[in-house]
Amino acid sequence: MDITVEHISKSFDKKNKVIDDLSVTFKDGELTTLLGFSGCGKTTLLRMITGLETPDEGRILFGDKVLFDKKNKIDLAPQERGVAFVFQDFALWPNMTVKKNVSFAVSSLLEEPKLGKNYLQERKKRKEEIERRTEEALQMVNMEEYASRLPSELFGGQKQRVAIARAIATHPQMILFDEPLSALDALLREKMRGEIRELVKKLKMTAIFVTHDQAEAMAISDRIFVMSKGRVEEASSPKEIYWHPESKFVAEFLGKASWLSDTDFLRPEDITLTPSENAIEVKVKLLESQLQGGSYFSKASDGEKTYLFYDGNERKIGDEFSLYYSKENVRHVIR
Repeated sequence: MDITVEHISKSFDKKNKVIDDLSVTFKDGELTTLLGFSGCGKTTLLRMITGLETPDEGRILFGDKVLFDKKNKIDLAPQERGVAFVFQDFALWPNMTVKKNVSFAVSSLLEEPKLGKNYLQERKKRKEEIERRTEEALQMVNMEEYASRLPSELFGGQKQRVAIARAIATHPQMILFDEPLSALDALLREKMRGEIRELVKKLKMTAIFVTHDQAEAMAISDRIFVMSKGRVEEASSPKEIYWHPESKFVAEFLGKASWLSDTDFLRPEDITLTPSENAIEVKVKLLESQLQGGSYFSKASDGEKTYLFYDGNERKIGDEFSLYYSKENVRHVIR
């Protein structure tokens, strides 16, 4: 089911409006990433959907189910919303084993049977259901062999898998991730983001993923919402938002942009060292070769503008040469 946010606003004081009259829809079964600088409102939006923060205005719906409605005074508790939340710092109980961390989350959602003639039978069924969900979730994240360990005995990636297992064991209808990979090293982050996407798709859940990392957003998302100052600046697929951004802000935030004018730009992939119809004479004034995606790109200037391009040559300050591009590869923004 879709998650719909209608005219949501949130301020923590009169001068600090974190979310400003925001209306967006997170589509059923998609993994949508909220991408933006720190303080742009992405985590606050996530927390309002879960019920951990209360909006000042607006409505939040999950399908036809109203989670929050300021006007009609509806505000469901987090446990009533059918949502699982994976925190940035894992938030595991340090005194509980891996298995207990997961099973405790399940048991807190399943009602205790009422006293009566079937009490023992119902209690047994509840215990078996907790056990089944716990084992199933640990198997999904390949952590069943670590069930008896404490969080202090695990590495970062293992802790993250336990946090995810705890979330999916509750059988949520939607799952929200708040920068879940920020505490991991670069190689582990790359591995875990693939695992998260694969798991979300396998479970066919609606998911929202918060990050400030552009590469992470491009790799994991069905759609990306680029946020700035409490608003969604642009929303589209990773491919569309990279190659055809609508605004200068998004073009510069999501990748490298070399500007030909105020509205026209080139991506590094658009610039070549092979002669073609349009040439730019450049001189290396600042050497800034970096490794990106397995290729080196360099920065050179024609005196007024700077160009970033993929480059296999070893450059020196003062080198002069030509860059080339085709007219059809020029990108345009409308604002």
